[in-house]
Amino acid sequence: MHEEISKVQFNNQKQPIGIEIIRISDLFQKNTPLETPHRAQFFQILWIEKGETIHQVDFIDHKLNENDLLFIPFNAINKFGANGGHSYDGKIILFTDDFFCATQTHSNYLNRSLLWNSLYERLPLFIGTEVSLKNVIKSISTELALPFDEIDESILRNDLHNFMLHAERVFQKTGIKIIENSPQKEVLLSFHQLLQENFWKEKSVQFYASQLNQTEKQLHKITTNLIDKTPKQLIDECIVLHAKRMLVHDQKNVKEISYELGFEDPSYFTKYFKKHTQQSPIHFKTQLK
Repeated sequence: MHEEISKVQFNNQKQPIGIEIIRISDLFQKNTPLETPHRAQFFQILWIEKGETIHQVDFIDHKLNENDLLFIPFNAINKFGANGGHSYDGKIILFTDDFFCATQTHSNYLNRSLLWNSLYERLPLFIGTEVSLKNVIKSISTELALPFDEIDESILRNDLHNFMLHAERVFQKTGIKIIENSPQKEVLLSFHQLLQENFWKEKSVQFYASQLNQTEKQLHKITTNLIDKTPKQLIDECIVLHAKRMLVHDQKNVKEISYELGFEDPSYFTKYFKKHTQQSPIHFKTQLK
């Protein structure tokens, strides 16, 4: 049996603050399970400065080349590519939810940003010679190198926010499909938030439509028009992703996981999982050994 997947906690040993920038090569020298799947209890922005690698996020491989950024959300299961010969290097910006979400405005931004929201496809962002992003990283690094004072947190939070806004601008230039601001977008984002909070106990489109003061037909029209997915597809994707995350824990068997996900009959959960992944929960779990 493989060991329970590791949970990596944020631990800035230099400053009493919830943000840090670490070189990838330095991180590999620490006793951290980088090349095995692990769950990071913080947000990560991975910037490859040299070489190339494959980085896995929530069981999907992403090829990263020089000057690519990858935004890895809180609690995602990720795995670094092997780097025994220092075949690649770069920086990782780490930050916690508590650090960035000092206000409701910051919290709303993090939940809705195309960089972090799972409604958008997670893609590497090639920044090339984008000076604005590199300058902000330098500013954050410079501020972190100074002796800590009470103003640091506000400066660093503003710098980080600016970095993400600049990254969004670069993303928009790549031709990625952006969901334009509209009343329909607000309904979609509210649906997504409700789903994250209730998927384990509420799995019907009717429940979410009712909570959003929409009919099922109206909600269906909104999601299909904006992201070409039905509400039922979004519900299923959410449940399956969380099921996969839970299946990497050996301490929990399939029966326990099925109950935690709100399935009263474990055999139905097995059929449901196999329908959406073409493999049984046991087979998926075995692959991770």
